[in-house]
Amino acid sequence: YLKMQGDYYRYAAEFADGDARTTSAQKAEMAYASGMASAAELLAAHPIRLGLALNYSVFQHEVLKKTEEAVMTAQTALNTASSDLANLPPEMQNDAVLTMQLLQDNLGLWRQ
Repeated sequence: YLKMQGDYYRYAAEFADGDARTTSAQKAEMAYASGMASAAELLAAHPIRLGLALNYSVFQHEVLKKTEEAVMTAQTALNTASSDLANLPPEMQNDAVLTMQLLQDNLGLWRQ
């Protein structure tokens, strides 16, 4: 739920100006940060946790213009998930690998 809430406010912030953009960005930040705290209970390679990290890092890069924070969020998710991938049930591994690839792709773009 918190990931979807963060996404909603992220999209609102992307298309808003002025105070509306600031308010939406603050609400997205709170939702994503709460989601990341809650997701810490999941396996590091869990697709929901990885998807949250992916969307949060995109928000940090695109809306907040904090590329260093976005890189740190994405890299931390990748590092912890890599060592945890084998602990996932087989039916979740494919989704995890695909999301990890998206994180890696973003890191490649943001580090250029």
